[in-house]
Amino acid sequence: MSLSVPRMFDTGPWGPVFGAAYLVVVLVHTVGFLGTSGRQGITRIGPLNLCGALVVLAAGAEPGTLRMWLLAESRTPAGVATAG
Repeated sequence: MSLSVPRMFDTGPWGPVFGAAYLVVVLVHTVGFLGTSGRQGITRIGPLNLCGALVVLAAGAEPGTLRMWLLAESRTPAGVATAG
């Protein structure tokens, strides 16, 4: 994931690589928290994080400008849901 960050907005496979790596990180954290005392919180926010990670993955396949807007929008639902 760290290797794809500087190249994410360039042409090539780096957008989907970043999206797939981010999805793996979200899944690992979600599964990890399910086995701890944070189970109640992660069952509430986990699905929103998963949706955001899927949008990031989809954004990786788009051209640079659209990719930036999709990435910005991917974090909006989780922020709104936890603030409200």
